[in-house]
Amino acid sequence: MGQASGYPESFCLDTVITNAVVIDYTGIYKADIGIKGGLIVAIGKAGNPDVMDGVHNNMIVGVTNYLLNVSY
Repeated sequence: MGQASGYPESFCLDTVITNAVVIDYTGIYKADIGIKGGLIVAIGKAGNPDVMDGVHNNMIVGVTNYLLNVSY
């Protein structure tokens, strides 16, 4: 996952949990979970929008993020 430079820290997540299995009212699916200020702020695809397609607007990964990969 590419890290975006040039974005202020306020635009980036604190922690990203990647490859998580999400279960909600829409069903069961794999996604990244974005955490900021101790709250889940977005579920979708996290990364660097400058080099990756489909990155959720609220899930920009900066150089100060903590990444946690979930493997099964």
